[in-house]
Amino acid sequence: CVMLGYTTLAAQMGRFIRSDKIMGKINKVFGSMFMGCGALLAAAKS
Repeated sequence: CVMLGYTTLAAQMGRFIRSDKIMGKINKVFGSMFMGCGALLAAAKS
């Protein structure tokens, strides 16, 4: 039952994400998150 909800949501999001404008924003968000995590790790190591 829960998996049906997940698959339906994924299908809806798939249509929404195919837009180049949206993909660009998502890439920027995730890139910023990875850079932030890298900076935190570097600060924690030193």
